[in-house]
Amino acid sequence: MRGFNVGGLAMNPRIIAFIIAWVMKPRGHNHVVLHEEDLILMYCILNRMRVNWAYVLGEQMEKSKRLVYYRISYVVLVLEFIENFRVPLEGELVEPVKQNHEV
Repeated sequence: MRGFNVGGLAMNPRIIAFIIAWVMKPRGHNHVVLHEEDLILMYCILNRMRVNWAYVLGEQMEKSKRLVYYRISYVVLVLEFIENFRVPLEGELVEPVKQNHEV
């Protein structure tokens, strides 16, 4: 997958690119290159367009299940939702935390 290098961006777009690549849609490789989805999201933010954040976060969560190099950095947010909405967790699979797991 080809991407766009953020090296030539002005300060504000570069900060937004950093937040997208490291916080909102983190991945385990090359945070300097934005993918098409990242660029679309950055365009929407810079042009004050509405973004379906539930969809963006849900897509990232799906990718983190399927792809090893995609991370989910908002575990605390997800746990807040689970606690706030009293989501039943009986019967859910539990995986013990290992040394190489990152949060």
